[in-house]
Amino acid sequence: MVHCFTKKHILSLSIFLTLHVGAAEIDFARDIQPVFSENCITCHGPDKQKAGLDLTDKKSARAESKSGKRAIVPGNPDGSELIYRVTTDDADDLMPPPDHGKPLKPAQIALIRQWITEGGRWGRHWAYQPLNQAAPPEVKTGALNRNEIDRFVLAKLVANKLQPSPQADRYTLIKRLSYDLIGLPPTPEEVEAFKNDK
Repeated sequence: MVHCFTKKHILSLSIFLTLHVGAAEIDFARDIQPVFSENCITCHGPDKQKAGLDLTDKKSARAESKSGKRAIVPGNPDGSELIYRVTTDDADDLMPPPDHGKPLKPAQIALIRQWITEGGRWGRHWAYQPLNQAAPPEVKTGALNRNEIDRFVLAKLVANKLQPSPQADRYTLIKRLSYDLIGLPPTPEEVEAFKNDK
């Protein structure tokens, strides 16, 4: 009786969330990866792949397992072993396992189901996206405009009606550098060497 009650709630919540979540496309990095990281990666990640499944790797997650099933079948949540495993009443098949202590919430299951329905797109990590060359803005600040980075900073300052700070002296610069790089103040010898190195 308890399992039927839970299944009915999961199904109704799944339908409800599908209608509301369907308006905005689900993003793997924003919506799905955190669920996998919190609940699945310990056993199905890059360090450990129980049943040969790595949920951080699209190829692994979509590959056919030894049993002939695929964890994720894009566009087919009911054919995806992952959906079966997170919704089953069979304690031997349920994922995460009951002794894991972190069952998936109905909203998380609905989100994964919708993501698979939408094609289970992984998306590329931001670090691997091609870089866009941004043209430095035009600014009229005279001597302060020494390089392209200065132009970006100065444009933001002008947009916010702020004035640039005066240029720091060499003693202040060596202090800032030392604290930033090693977390300690510079020695007197380092200060003198920096001040005299022009």
